[in-house]
Amino acid sequence: MTEPSGPRKGVKIDDKSLHEMLKRLLSPGGAASQPATVDAVAVQQRTGGAIGYTLVSAPEKLSAPAPFAPAYGMNAASYLRRWLVKGKRIAAVLRPCEQRAVVELMKLEQIGRDSLLIFTTDCSGAYKNDIYAENATAIGQGFHALPGPAHARETATAQKIAELKAKSIALRPACEICDRKMAEGGDVLLAYHGLDELTALPMTAAGEAALASVAEPANVDVAGRRNAARQRLLDQVKTARAEWTAAADRLQNPAALLDFFKNCIACKNCREMCPVCYCQECFFDKDVGCPRGVDLLNVTAVKGAVKLPLYALFFQLTRMYHVSQTCVACGACADACPKNIPLTVVFPFAARKVQETFGYEAGRSIDEPLPWKIFKHEELEPR
Repeated sequence: MTEPSGPRKGVKIDDKSLHEMLKRLLSPGGAASQPATVDAVAVQQRTGGAIGYTLVSAPEKLSAPAPFAPAYGMNAASYLRRWLVKGKRIAAVLRPCEQRAVVELMKLEQIGRDSLLIFTTDCSGAYKNDIYAENATAIGQGFHALPGPAHARETATAQKIAELKAKSIALRPACEICDRKMAEGGDVLLAYHGLDELTALPMTAAGEAALASVAEPANVDVAGRRNAARQRLLDQVKTARAEWTAAADRLQNPAALLDFFKNCIACKNCREMCPVCYCQECFFDKDVGCPRGVDLLNVTAVKGAVKLPLYALFFQLTRMYHVSQTCVACGACADACPKNIPLTVVFPFAARKVQETFGYEAGRSIDEPLPWKIFKHEELEPR
């Protein structure tokens, strides 16, 4: 998405005014009487020493929102999947990867297009929940809150992330290679990259109505600042992405790929946590895909011997094919793996190759059709 070349409407906010805005969306007689009415708010909150998503319907229960806390438990789109309740609407505060997953689920008719009011935050990367909980004081409340104008804050953020990594407190691998950390879609962008202050930028009429509960949107000097910040973010991950690409390229050797998945126990945690792996019935939960008892004995009788768990590699390759067009590279699969298989090396890389083949980018636009739903004569020509 290209930012406008001149000023645009927006509201400069802080954590407190964002909190109040979300509460007003739930409050009868306030913004709740406007088109932006919501029945609940989905947002990260602090509960004790932990950070996790909550679904809140009572304003007084929205007590400690922490949408910018760099803690990642799971992709929030997984909670919103199959949200098809007619006449009900949720306000969801999401990271860019979560918002993109929601877009894909809307295309797959797993989320109603009019059922969400989406606030998309800028992101500087996140830590696995357990890492954040153990090091919350060192990591802090959120990189958006670091002092100084945009350039100073960006420098301070990069320095802090590097200092923490030197202490073995590292961002999630998916965040280290992420080239889409800027909010680009949704009803309201909660933006700080390239801007001196946290700024809410409405993208739709519903977003404008939501912001009206805070202040009347005024001209904000965006100019080319967001685009310039986007390029700086890309430069920051260039080395990490080169290393990621090299690691993934090595797995194109079948023997290397087999070795990569050798410790897979076919627990299917990766499937459960993947926001776009949405099937209600899975082949690998059926007797054919997951034989047990006499079925397993029959397979063994045919082959003479089998490696257990059966079909672990088949499961991974099938899932890779299944999500290759809709994967948003969030890394939730890798976080969920009990054997610590670095799935971020494989799934986002394969997805990028497939999506590039079709000139597609998962989550880029709600109006961009899924590649498997359309056919173009030129799509498989050499490039």
